[in-house]
Amino acid sequence: ALGAALGVAAVAAADGRAGLAVRAAALVALVALAAVGDTVSYSQALWGVPGVRSVDAYGRRDSYG
Repeated sequence: ALGAALGVAAVAAADGRAGLAVRAAALVALVALAAVGDTVSYSQALWGVPGVRSVDAYGRRDSYG
């Protein structure tokens, strides 16, 4: 939802010739992310980033007992 809101805000804020470039860049990014999403698991890619597991585990207990 945050990505959608940021995308809409970026395209809505663009005007004139720069607006066309921003809209084209947004479209290219959207198509590229859709293509990558069909070939690569975002979860696998995210877990491959160093530190993500430690941030995810922050505040969790080892057991729920």
